[in-house]
Amino acid sequence: MAWRIKFRPSVIKELKKLSVEAQVRILSFLESIPDDPHSKGKAMKVGKAESPFWRYCVGDYRVVCHLRDEDETILVLRIGHRKDAYR
Repeated sequence: MAWRIKFRPSVIKELKKLSVEAQVRILSFLESIPDDPHSKGKAMKVGKAESPFWRYCVGDYRVVCHLRDEDETILVLRIGHRKDAYR
């Protein structure tokens, strides 16, 4: 079973502010994630515990997601330029 992708409403607003080329690149990348989301990105460090948050690099942009293994859902939390994606 493939993973499902869900977007926060604020992510859709962030995505609309980007150029059309960046939008296409990010969305096509997100379509390729559901095969195995753990193999493409990096887990974000939150203390010593294993984090459910993952980051993906798509050119100059970063996509921050919450991976829920129990129901195989990828919740996209943030999309932004690499200089301010983690603020």
